[in-house]
Amino acid sequence: MTNVYQENQRNGHHIAEGENSEMAVASNKDISDLSITEQQLKLCRQMFSGVATAIQQAKDTYSLTSIATQQIREKLECDRTLIYRLNSIDSGVVFAESRVNSWTPAKDEILPAIIFGLETSHQYLEPVILQVSNEAGVTPYQAQLLEKYQVKSSLSVPILFKDEIWGLLVVQSCSATRQWQEIEISLLSQIAVELNYRFQSFEFQTNLQQQAQEQKALAKVINRIRQSLDLDAIFKNTTKEVRQLLQCDRVSVYRFNSDWSGEYIGESVAPGWTALVGKDIKTVWEDTHLQETQGGRYAKGESFAVNDIYEIGHSQCHLDLLEQFEVKAYVLVPVFVGQKLWGLLAAYQNSGVREWQEREVNLLAQIGVQFGIGVSQAEKLEQEQQKSLQLAQIAEKEKALTKVVNRIRQSTDVDTIFRTTTREVRELLQCDRVGVYRFNPDWSGEFIAESVGSGWNPLF
Repeated sequence: MTNVYQENQRNGHHIAEGENSEMAVASNKDISDLSITEQQLKLCRQMFSGVATAIQQAKDTYSLTSIATQQIREKLECDRTLIYRLNSIDSGVVFAESRVNSWTPAKDEILPAIIFGLETSHQYLEPVILQVSNEAGVTPYQAQLLEKYQVKSSLSVPILFKDEIWGLLVVQSCSATRQWQEIEISLLSQIAVELNYRFQSFEFQTNLQQQAQEQKALAKVINRIRQSLDLDAIFKNTTKEVRQLLQCDRVSVYRFNSDWSGEYIGESVAPGWTALVGKDIKTVWEDTHLQETQGGRYAKGESFAVNDIYEIGHSQCHLDLLEQFEVKAYVLVPVFVGQKLWGLLAAYQNSGVREWQEREVNLLAQIGVQFGIGVSQAEKLEQEQQKSLQLAQIAEKEKALTKVVNRIRQSTDVDTIFRTTTREVRELLQCDRVGVYRFNPDWSGEFIAESVGSGWNPLF
């Protein structure tokens, strides 16, 4: 019993030593794995730092994407890196590319999103790996698209901008299939976040520059409106300045008539488009809705922006008119003279649809307000000038009347009175004939004196 017990102790001792040995090996392996992971993380941080430092030197979006794609391709030693920008839910363009020269270029190519393994933009939330060798994961159509650019393996991560999918950051292997590592996916994701930050920074700077330019241009437009008291000059200068400012195809001035129909009375139009205003050109637009509502939304001071005339729900007759005027997108803002809706200031895009920015609509609305003030001042001046002219004409006529009366009083016989009176009155009224008609006792009568202009037959 003792021997057996001692053997068991020895066996137990041997078993414990075996377990310790296995645990030691496992522990060493864990330490080794941890060391490798730490090394990978360190390498990832170094690569990210290098890319981040390089793209910080970029001055605009073009240089930013060019530097980023080159840096990523060099750091990951892959065959192609590209930035793909979405134009729609399932299509986009290769915005930037860095590649080994032997592979087919994709820069500026418009490609379906499915080439990166995605069906719709709703899937662009997680990284997507595509392996051409994995027949179960690649459709024939995808294989055909990938073959055009010699892609064997592809890794795509989303680029967000303002919490929306802007595009994809893509790395590809063309020479052979490649198993993308988690550390590489992490690196690309970090760079995509950095790109998002830089995009926002560039947009902010661009917006500031645009706002400064627009405010400067707006001040110039307002100054010209205020300096001019001639309506035709206001129409011409304002439409020209606004069209250049908004970079659109046409800017027009539309004036309402008393029945709320209206016509175009001023415009600036880019070459190649039909003029709506000009010598012997009169364009009338009778909008039944505006007539029935006496100005509709515009009478309430509202603006109206349409990015695509076929997507806004216009009636067919309205579309027919817009097509006749070659319009694809437009913005209309009200022009008030005092409290009355005077007309509309309109910006048109004829070459295609256009997504009008809020700042553009606000800018046009501000110009519409100043335009109304300019029209009001010009109309008041015109009324004052007309009144002054009328007063001058009245004074002139009173002066002429006094002269006629004095001459009549100075005449000593009837014939002289008739001759003097008819001549002076005809000159005063600037007419062709002035006559004196005398009644007989039976109320018949005859002309007894006249002054007649040259070229007309005398009455007697």
